[in-house]
Amino acid sequence: MLELIPVSANVIACLAEPSAVDAAAAAWRGTALRIAPDEAMLVGNEATEAVAGAAAALDADALVADVTDGWAIWRIEGREAAAALERLSQVPVERGFAQGRVAGAPAKVVVESDAVVLLVPAMSGEAVRERIAADCRSLGIRESPGPRAWGIDPSGAGA
Repeated sequence: MLELIPVSANVIACLAEPSAVDAAAAAWRGTALRIAPDEAMLVGNEATEAVAGAAAALDADALVADVTDGWAIWRIEGREAAAALERLSQVPVERGFAQGRVAGAPAKVVVESDAVVLLVPAMSGEAVRERIAADCRSLGIRESPGPRAWGIDPSGAGA
């Protein structure tokens, strides 16, 4: 069985000197998705204050901001999760973090052994959900009625 699950999490943008981004990621108890040497998306259940001090200590110009409202997060879970991603994107189906277009939208992708987690711009969230449901119907996907709290291992090895 394949399940599409909305995910509830805080998303924090950290833009700073690479050493400050490293410090912020180390202070974060959620998942740090490294976008570039000077940028990370911190995803989890903490608030911005959890990492702002760590970044500011190494870079006075560090920007640490809660951008949760700008993102929709979907988890596709089950044995066919990789097959679902292949139908929706050309993003490589390899465990860990990648970026690319999924269901026509720019996305951050975390591939686990039995799940794929998609972070897409909030304005595309509903369209992506509809595409996942339509394109993966023959895989037997069903939609979960409610959100699940974030719980991803930073290595992409599973929740």
